[in-house]
Amino acid sequence: MADRLGQEKDNKRSKTLLTVAVVLVVLNVLLFFLVPTQKTVSYDEDAVIYSVSDEHYEKPCHVTLTGTLTQSVLLKDVFEGSLYITDVPGLEDNMTIRLTRQNGAWEGYIYDWAGQIISTGVWDVEATKDFEHVTIAFATTYERTGSQVQASFDRGSATFLSLGAPNRAYALRQLQELILKQN
Repeated sequence: MADRLGQEKDNKRSKTLLTVAVVLVVLNVLLFFLVPTQKTVSYDEDAVIYSVSDEHYEKPCHVTLTGTLTQSVLLKDVFEGSLYITDVPGLEDNMTIRLTRQNGAWEGYIYDWAGQIISTGVWDVEATKDFEHVTIAFATTYERTGSQVQASFDRGSATFLSLGAPNRAYALRQLQELILKQN
């Protein structure tokens, strides 16, 4: 009889431990789905602006891109930060950038200090999901007349940069991926 009581206690203890383990696993899974993760993104480096149509075109610049990447399983990924690129029309000041990941590509706008969407010399910003590789395409034409801005983008004569790109060929490949994601 003593063995039977000991066995019942062991079974009860095993069931209790199993229940606690299942509850912990379920809580971990819920936290994984409900709580977004944040990662600081920071680029402060010299880069080269290349041209699609002129393989000899190289314009040095300095890029500062900083912000927070918020990733979530249930919600759309969001990047909020600031962008500054030297010697690019329309980016004379540090600009606020907000991108949301939709359909495999980053979409969003650049804002001024007052939170108004503005037109700049940047046509598009694309990055890998984790912002490890960032490519920036510039407007082919950009002209500001008073409060009016005229900008256009021509894929055949675009200028662009790719952060961390060791050469033009690598940067061009990153730009092609950006264009493919938009189609």
